[in-house]
Amino acid sequence: MNADPRFSLTPGASCYRRLGPYDEGSIPRGLLAEHRLKAAVWATLTVEAGTIMFVWDDKECDRCKLVAGDEFVVPSREQHRLELVGPVRLSIAFHRV
Repeated sequence: MNADPRFSLTPGASCYRRLGPYDEGSIPRGLLAEHRLKAAVWATLTVEAGTIMFVWDDKECDRCKLVAGDEFVVPSREQHRLELVGPVRLSIAFHRV
C-alpha cells in the first residue's frame, strides 16, 4: 500500500542503500529530527510492523500515519521527520534518480 499517493518513484530510479530494520528503540535519532534528502535522492520507508507518524515540516505541518504494510515514498529535498507513536519496525531504501 502506498500511504501517500502524491509521490511515486521516478522510473529509472535505482536503489543504492538499505537501512534497518529499526524498531522504536534503535531508530536513529536523526530520523526523528527535521531533515531532508539530498538532491536527486528519494527514499522508500517500509513499515514492517506497528505504527509511525510521518511529519512534513512545512508551514502546515501535515502528518501521515503509517501502519504495517505501508510503503511511503519520500521525495528529494522535502523537509520532514518521523514521530514515534508506539512499537514499530521499519526499514528505509534510498534511490538515486
